[in-house]
Amino acid sequence: MGLAVFVTRRGVMAPPWAGTVGPACLQCAAGSTPALKRKALRWFRLTAGSALLLLGFVGGFIPVLQGWVFVLAGLGLMAPESRRARRALDWARARVKRDKADVSSTAASREKTTDE
Repeated sequence: MGLAVFVTRRGVMAPPWAGTVGPACLQCAAGSTPALKRKALRWFRLTAGSALLLLGFVGGFIPVLQGWVFVLAGLGLMAPESRRARRALDWARARVKRDKADVSSTAASREKTTDE
């Protein structure tokens, strides 16, 4: 049995012959759309992230294509949906920070040796 609803200037109202309709019934009918959007967004993130990971893997063997850029983009897309992707992205971020610190400390030590 369907629920007839009238949309008026005062908001959503049930027709007089339907009796009383609580707000829970109206939220239940409207709640299915966000769930569908979440599923579609999850599907898109996982599919696009997998495609970027695959492109990044192929790019690792082709000298013209920078594979690591696509791998990071794929992990970034997949991180909200996959625990493994999130851990891999966190590992990559920590590695970049560590390498950045190593480069800056090496540059500082080179400046000291050239000044002396």
